[in-house]
Amino acid sequence: MLEYGLLCWYVLCAEMGLGKTLQVLAFLVSLFEQQQQQAGTDTDTNTGPHLIIMPLSVMTSWRRDLQQHIPAEVLDVHVHLGSRQEREEAFIAWVRRAREQRRRDWDRNRDRDSDRPAKLFLCLTSYNFAINDIDLFRRLRPKQVTARTGGGGVCWEYLVVDEAHRLKNSESKLFSCLLQLKSQRHLLLSGACYDRYHTT
Repeated sequence: MLEYGLLCWYVLCAEMGLGKTLQVLAFLVSLFEQQQQQAGTDTDTNTGPHLIIMPLSVMTSWRRDLQQHIPAEVLDVHVHLGSRQEREEAFIAWVRRAREQRRRDWDRNRDRDSDRPAKLFLCLTSYNFAINDIDLFRRLRPKQVTARTGGGGVCWEYLVVDEAHRLKNSESKLFSCLLQLKSQRHLLLSGACYDRYHTT
C-alpha cells in the first residue's frame, strides 16, 4: 500500500478481529512520517486531512486504538459527534487548523513556522452523521493554487469507509452522499468479502 500514488482505490478485506483498524491507522501514520522525513522537498503532503466513516457501533474501538497506539502529540483528531451546533463549530475550527498546516507545508522551503510541529489530521464520524452533515464535509475540495492562497484549498486525502460492504447498494443514501465528497484516494474496509470467500 505504500505505493499509494499509483492507484486511487484500495480494498482491505480481512476476517473480523484481525486488526483492520490498527492496520489503517499504522498506514496513515507511516505516510505522515514519510512526509516529515521529506520535508523541504517537492513531495506531496501526507498530513491529511483524512475522513474515516464507520458504523457508530465501532467508533469506540477506533478511538481506543488511536489512544493506545498512536502518540497524541502527532494527532489532531476531530470526532464528529454531538449536537448539530457542536459538530459544526468543532468541524470548522478543525478545518481551519488543517488549512493553516497546509499553508505551512506549502512554505516549508522557506522554513516559515518551522518551530511548529506538524500534525496528522483525522476526522472520525458515523454513517448517519456523514449523511446528515454532507454539506459540511463537502466544504473540503481542491482549489486553484495562487500566490495569494499559497498551497491552495484543502481536500480529503484519504476517504476511509469501515464495514464498506454496506456500500454494495449503489442506490442507498450513504452511497450517493459519499459520491459527493472530493478525496484523493479511497480505502474500503470489510470482513464480509473474506467471509463469503471462505464459505463458498
